[in-house]
Parts: sequence; structure tokens; C-alpha cells
Amino acid sequence: MKKQINLIPEGLAVSSKIASITKQINKISVILGIVAILSAISLISYLVYLNLESKKLVETGEILKSEIISLEKSEQKLILAKDKLSKIESIRQIDSIDNELDLFKEFRAFTSSNGTKLQEVIMSPTKTEINIWFPDLLALGSGMLSMAKLNNFTNIVLSSLSYNIDKGYFLNLVIND
Repeated sequence: MKKQINLIPEGLAVSSKIASITKQINKISVILGIVAILSAISLISYLVYLNLESKKLVETGEILKSEIISLEKSEQKLILAKDKLSKIESIRQIDSIDNELDLFKEFRAFTSSNGTKLQEVIMSPTKTEINIWFPDLLALGSGMLSMAKLNNFTNIVLSSLSYNIDKGYFLNLVIND
């Protein structure tokens, strides 16, 4: 057995009770130090994890923003296409302008003879107005006979008939559809 030699005077020596408490405190401080180090490591790991997750969320947010922008553009294109289709449908529902053009061709056919001049044709959805110059009374009579033979029109109104010595007879017709 080893004998311990105590060189500290007896009055200054630490009691065994205090020495055991000191050993206990040292053990506790070592354990608390290890716990503090482990806590710091886990806290740093958790912060790194949160940082990585926030970067992923930001990237996901950017991807979603770009998808939203592309979807908004697609939606605008769809709305424009839908608007165009509705306009096309409304145009298709309107009486065809082909009828008006046929009318113009028929009047053009009988006004091209005898020096007759078709001055103006005004077409609207509800009526067509035609202004014609006839050089003489014979051309006017022949034009009126040709108009009488047109079977496509139910109502032709002679709104104006005038005479100019230089140009001849001016005839304004209104055709209601």
C-alpha cells in the first residue's frame, strides 16, 4: 500500500467531504461541458438544415413563380382566342355581306350601259343606298325597267330624283333589307 504524504499543514487541509463534493462538481462540469458541446453541434446542424431547407423553398418558389407567369400568358392567349372565336361566331350570325355584294353586282350590270354612272353605294346592315347618274331620259327609263326585273328586293324606295342639265338625271335609291 501506498502511503500518502500530506505536506499541507493540518489546518489548511481540505476535508474529505469537501474533496468528494469537488470531485462530484468536476464530474458534473465535465458532463455539462459534453452536453453543451453536443447541444452546440446539434444546434449548428439544425441551423444548417434549416438554411438548406429555406434555399430549397426559395428555389421552389422561383419555379412556381415562373410557372405562374407562363400560365398567365397561356391564360391570356386562351382569353384572346375565346374572344376571337366569339367575334367570329357573331360575324357568322350576321347576314352575309355576300348578299350586299350580289346587289352591288346586279346594279353595276345595268348601270354599265347607256352612259349610266354608278356614283355611290352605301351599305349598312339595315339598308343600302345607291346613287346613280343617267345621261338622258331614255337611259333612266331603261334603268328603271332593269330595276323592275330585279326579284331579289322586296322594298326599293326612290328617295330622290333630280335633273342637272350638264350631268343628266340623278337617282337616289334606298333598299331596305
